[in-house]
Amino acid sequence: MSPQTQEPSLIGELSRLLTVSASLLAEQRVTAPNIRRFTLRAEDCLRKIYGADSELIKEFNSVSDARLGSDPKIGLQRITLFVQRIVNSLENDVIARAREFEKAGGTGEFRRMFVGHGRSPRWSRVVNHLKGDLGMADVQAFESSSRTSEHIVDILNGFLDTCDAAVIVMTADDRTAEGSGRARQNVIHEIGLFQGRQGFSRVILLQ
Repeated sequence: MSPQTQEPSLIGELSRLLTVSASLLAEQRVTAPNIRRFTLRAEDCLRKIYGADSELIKEFNSVSDARLGSDPKIGLQRITLFVQRIVNSLENDVIARAREFEKAGGTGEFRRMFVGHGRSPRWSRVVNHLKGDLGMADVQAFESSSRTSEHIVDILNGFLDTCDAAVIVMTADDRTAEGSGRARQNVIHEIGLFQGRQGFSRVILLQ
């Protein structure tokens, strides 16, 4: 698997590490072992993306040396800011490549795009991207109109019949018994419905 193929999952891992760092800082659990684990995991992701000999890895190692300073909290904050900057850059690169792909392939064949999601409000950013950046005029979600008198089966059938493709936003809204996060079950259901109707190539999953 090439670094570019792995990139989305590695960006996701870096984002999860940023969440861990924020938790450590908020809960005052900034210890040398915790900082070391965070640093090693972040460096492993960056090496897989950029290569072990890249200048960015050298810069990261220089920044991560701050953890050896007199104030571990400041050290972790510096490493976290560095990783956040890299994640922002990577996400922008992914968006740019997606725009180039859409520009090359065109979106004229799509009449209507469905956006499925859980509780997180991040789905609205996806709608704005599809409309504003990719020029898709008809983007549908459950919130697109009032559906108080409709049954959920009829609503989903309507989307399946009229939408040519789907973007499903998988945010960790529910907790498992082990304490980890997972997408809501209605989101998993929508993935299966649209993949079955439209095929795998017309269903985009954002984790």
